[in-house]
Amino acid sequence: MSMSSTQSSGGRELLLEIKRHQDSSGLPPYNLKVVRQCLDDLHRSFERLSEEVRASASDESPSIAARPSMLWHHACIQRQKRCLLAYHKHRLDTLKNQVIRHPTADTSTWSSNTAELDFCKSYQQLRQKQGFLHHDTPPPVVAHSLQVRCLVTLGQVVLESGRNV
Repeated sequence: MSMSSTQSSGGRELLLEIKRHQDSSGLPPYNLKVVRQCLDDLHRSFERLSEEVRASASDESPSIAARPSMLWHHACIQRQKRCLLAYHKHRLDTLKNQVIRHPTADTSTWSSNTAELDFCKSYQQLRQKQGFLHHDTPPPVVAHSLQVRCLVTLGQVVLESGRNV
């Protein structure tokens, strides 16, 4: 099996598409053809990796000759997953920002993908239920929050507001 046969440029193509349209205000059309190609490549790499693992299952550990191929297929799987996740995260973040900027706008023209349109409508409804109707009241920023982990419990803490935690 050739290692280069599983490497695809589909994931890279999706990321380059994001980069090309980064300055535009809207989203480019959803590239279903390349997304499917990435998923097919991901499935193909997984199948080849599974075959190699099954072939070496009788041994205590894989042979030295099989290890580079196994590592290659694993790296291809990880790369395709990262590319697909980055592509979809960028699209959803862009749609969320559009909902924040235009809370009462019609979302049907923002994307050609029905799943993304459903997401926009659901996100818009969620923001309306939570009271975020205006552009000047964005959701809380994660960077301004603080996460605390307690290693030892020392009892209750009384805050300045008088609330016990």
